[in-house]
Amino acid sequence: MNGSESKKKIVLARRGFLSAVSGGALAFTIPGVLGGCGGEESEEGSGGGGGGAASGESKSFLLSVGDTIGYDKSEMRVGAGDEVTVSIQHTGSMGVESMGHNFVLLKKDVDMTSFATAAIQAADNGYIPADRADEIIAHTSLIGGGEQDSVTFQAPSPATYKYLCTFPGHYSSMNGDFIVS
Repeated sequence: MNGSESKKKIVLARRGFLSAVSGGALAFTIPGVLGGCGGEESEEGSGGGGGGAASGESKSFLLSVGDTIGYDKSEMRVGAGDEVTVSIQHTGSMGVESMGHNFVLLKKDVDMTSFATAAIQAADNGYIPADRADEIIAHTSLIGGGEQDSVTFQAPSPATYKYLCTFPGHYSSMNGDFIVS
């Protein structure tokens, strides 16, 4: 990185538009994009200027969860065709066998309760039912305390999709809306 690039990053960081993410990468943050939903969304820095949400942007979300049953976000918003990265971070200390968490994004119109019930029988596959893989858009692996995982995928067509944790007993409190416009 040359001196000019370094100065630009310092200015952006001071203005709250640049933040470090895992692995030393940098992300451009757009303050207030998610309004009152308490989430953090970032756009990774390639692509055009302008303020509108155009298809094909890169969006990143971090779901944090500890030794409790509940994500820190109940909603994520993206544009159709966006490249989306969802990271899940288990900030607790309990192991995967007793307080495992994951992120599973279901296709439109998949019954969440039915899917979660089937997932209970899939312990040997990280609570991802192999016979229902065609109902999943994307998922992370099951993680325990101190662990983190990510998944990157292309946002589907405009609709509201459900995401959930498939660890037994978690889905009723650990779910949210993935809204594609």
